Amino acid sequence: MSEKKTEQIKSSSSIQEKVEAVLASGFGRWGSILTHNPHKVFWISLLVFIMFSGGMSQRAAFPDESEIWTPKNNPSMIASKRQKEMFPSEGGFIGLLFEVNDPIA
Repeated sequence: MSEKKTEQIKSSSSIQEKVEAVLASGFGRWGSILTHNPHKVFWISLLVFIMFSGGMSQRAAFPDESEIWTPKNNPSMIASKRQKEMFPSEGGFIGLLFEVNDPIA
């Protein structure tokens, strides 16, 4: 930083003004880099984007996502497995109809 900017930061009366001065100088430097090297900035940004998004091609799908986030032998997982064994989904919808008799009569 130049001496003038350093002096401005030191003599500022509030923290907000100091933060604004630091951000202004940082974004000012970034702006000058961008205006002097727009092609380099574009290609480097594209390269970084491709590197970060490259991991998406290696993602794995899990048949039951709840197994990933639930601890092993958790009672809710045991109950879920038991429910699937007792009421398999391939049998279709299982419905019950109850008729309540009048308890007074």
